[in-house]
Amino acid sequence: MLKHFQQTLSFVTTLVCIGYGFGDLHINLVIREWLEFHPDRRLEIVNPGVRDVPPFLLHLISQVKITASTTTEYLDKRAGIVRTPKEHLRW
Repeated sequence: MLKHFQQTLSFVTTLVCIGYGFGDLHINLVIREWLEFHPDRRLEIVNPGVRDVPPFLLHLISQVKITASTTTEYLDKRAGIVRTPKEHLRW
């Protein structure tokens, strides 16, 4: 699975991480090497509680964006979905 992830990642320029806590050293290495390979690659970390770039990516800080929102808020915004106040109460 890791090799497949690594191979597939080489075809994208932006990786959006939702729900990944950067606790797996093997995956972190793949992400870091992927970002280091080309300066146009971007990593977006979506998590309402994250404020800082993971330490292993500090040298690539210009390629990392932190989005402090929930998954639903992030995906709704990307899809152009606007929810009513009543719909927000169901979360």
